[in-house]
Amino acid sequence: MFSVKHPLTDAPIDEARIERVFAEVQREFPFGSEYLNGKLGRTKTIISLIAGEYPPGSNVLSIGSGPCDFEAVLSRLGYSITAIDDLNDQWHQLGNNRERIKEFADRVGVDFKAAAAGSTDLPKSHWDVVLALDVIEHISTPREFLNAAVSHLKTGGRLILLTPNGVHLINRIKVAFGRSHQVSADYLYWNVGEFRSHIKEYTPRELRRMLEYHDMRHIETTLINQGVDKTVARSDSRFLPYAAGLYKRVTNLDPNFRDTQVVTAEKPSSWKPINPSTTELRQHYKYLDKYNLDELSDEEMLSVLQNKSE
Repeated sequence: MFSVKHPLTDAPIDEARIERVFAEVQREFPFGSEYLNGKLGRTKTIISLIAGEYPPGSNVLSIGSGPCDFEAVLSRLGYSITAIDDLNDQWHQLGNNRERIKEFADRVGVDFKAAAAGSTDLPKSHWDVVLALDVIEHISTPREFLNAAVSHLKTGGRLILLTPNGVHLINRIKVAFGRSHQVSADYLYWNVGEFRSHIKEYTPRELRRMLEYHDMRHIETTLINQGVDKTVARSDSRFLPYAAGLYKRVTNLDPNFRDTQVVTAEKPSSWKPINPSTTELRQHYKYLDKYNLDELSDEEMLSVLQNKSE
């Protein structure tokens, strides 16, 4: 249990209040209450990380917010929240779903902007907290994504990432039995339009190392079982809750077995965006030097690679 009371708030933010607000948002959500099933645990975890340091009224930016379900809870708890998402997932594009998302965001007090990360005129060094929940695993350019996310934080502000743990127990079991732990090959094969599913699921060590590249401070990782909670909540099986209980007891022996990581990090006053580097790239891509037959300089190679990727 947790309870956070700030001098400027009328009511404490505790688990009971979060549960009440979550239930309100679930009833109002335009795509059915089942969308939020199994998300209460993660909601409590993230809000406890925010509320422990930032009172209601603090500025929060959510990048890749999707339909703004979590953002609605934060708004109802008194936070000033801006959300951005390009709304280009396949289901976002169906019928009037984009308009439904925008209307819901407006109704719950979320300042929503339909845009991709880094493509807006949002102010830099403005927000107390920047959220990226279930986002970075979909991104093919994590360096640029983190550059954009951190640039919006005030000095001393908090970045909060929620993303799958790539080496959770179920993934390890799948591999042990010769099954893939990656996104379904059938889904990839039959996908229509831009592929929007997981590109890379990170281990806690990998994600921490990327934040260290960005010189982020006070990096902390909390491991939870979001995936298990969602599976149980969305299933009619009477057996599954018992299996999930056993799974959770096993993952209590080693939190690294849990399926989701929540990572927080602080922006230092010395922070600067991380630029592309052929020096770093050649350490992980052997062909850069092996086939540089024209003996291009690092500057020339960088120019060629950047122009080709634009």
